[in-house]
Amino acid sequence: MSSTQYIPEQGKYGLRNKEGPLNSDHLYPDNDVTRPVFLLVYPPVGIKTQTHRDLHWSLGWEVSNRGFRFVHIQIHNDPRDPPPNPRYVYWGAQTKSVGAATQRAKKFLLGELTLRQRQNIERLAETVPVAYPNGRWNCQNWTDVLLRKLVEHGVITTAEWAQAMASARNAFHEILKTE
Repeated sequence: MSSTQYIPEQGKYGLRNKEGPLNSDHLYPDNDVTRPVFLLVYPPVGIKTQTHRDLHWSLGWEVSNRGFRFVHIQIHNDPRDPPPNPRYVYWGAQTKSVGAATQRAKKFLLGELTLRQRQNIERLAETVPVAYPNGRWNCQNWTDVLLRKLVEHGVITTAEWAQAMASARNAFHEILKTE
């Protein structure tokens, strides 16, 4: 495929289970308070990092001292599902218990956002397409498109977007020091 092509239903097309992983939002609700929202850059798990493109990116915010709300695509690889396998899928925003990966992630502040603004992030994320695997497109592309939509809709400023993107791209060097 020479140009980027997108999988319908944000990567869920053809999957047997379109509900996705378990979500803990009933345990850790996102209350109506202003919260810091971050662009997270995760150290690699189980691979030797070669470039900044190997790092996973996500948007997220803490909803309790043990819960974090994530907005990101994930790799799905179930041989019982039709090709392509593996593929990226956006399952919707998910609340999870804070684990080691979240604790180790580099967090770059996008802003202090209200519940309504965070709900706008989730709504806009539902409009970002997910590409067929092509060896070039990944979670960083998806996250950048979402961040640009946040700027376009006034959720964050252009300066906040630029600062977060520069920090995330430079995090590679910092993460390599700690590996």
